[in-house]
Amino acid sequence: MLKFNNKYNVNLISFSENNPIIDFGITVKRSSIRQCPNNTPVLDENGFDIMQECALLPSKPVIILDKIGMWYFIQAENCAGWTLFDNIGIVNKKTFEDFITNNNYYIVTDSVIEIDNVQYFMSSRLIAEGLRKIKIPYLNKTFAEWKTVPVCEGVHKGYLPFTRANIISQAVKLLGYPYDWGEKNGSVDCSALTMYVYACCGVKIPRNSSRQAEIEGPVHVYENTESALPGDIIHNPGHVMIYLDEGLVLHASYSNGKVLINRYT
Repeated sequence: MLKFNNKYNVNLISFSENNPIIDFGITVKRSSIRQCPNNTPVLDENGFDIMQECALLPSKPVIILDKIGMWYFIQAENCAGWTLFDNIGIVNKKTFEDFITNNNYYIVTDSVIEIDNVQYFMSSRLIAEGLRKIKIPYLNKTFAEWKTVPVCEGVHKGYLPFTRANIISQAVKLLGYPYDWGEKNGSVDCSALTMYVYACCGVKIPRNSSRQAEIEGPVHVYENTESALPGDIIHNPGHVMIYLDEGLVLHASYSNGKVLINRYT
């Protein structure tokens, strides 16, 4: 029976060598990952769809482990679950491995940019191609093909330096962004926000808040703000925030429905 793998930073190349797979793929757009192969919502008392596992950004490598109808069960670097087949373009193993190991890339540093009618959210990784150009995947029937386009504003060649200033500057770019459980409908939730902000600096952290609480360096996680420095993560049960300074935190708020700054209490 297929199981969800919530471990973060799965080595997909090693995983593919040690597990039976159907195919390799690249996401061609922002892709909802579901706990079951359907879009039927199961709402909690606040109206959030708890069958939504998370979302994958465009241009993410995945391994396809199963298929039911129009749905693929995929393993990504930091999550697993069901997604519609037209979110994924099939590639061969060599293309897949070359994509993962390619160290010539740009990182999206704006909150979101649009390239060829596809939205690339903060921390999306775009493969560089020649001088000031990038390759973006698109779907041709069931296969991924590539289009070369000029580099646009809102990206950075390689990761940003991992500094507290950069963590804060990336976080504030998401102020006002809508909240929804599991990033449904193009939103963010609390742990997605922290994950994407840190990813801009090349720091990979888990997808969900309970695992983020277990992080050990270089990211610092605290249960309150007493010892925290700007850019550290504050963890409460089921929730994470980025500490700013002077008692202020930035977070994707479940109750307010958006990313905002509050005084920590």
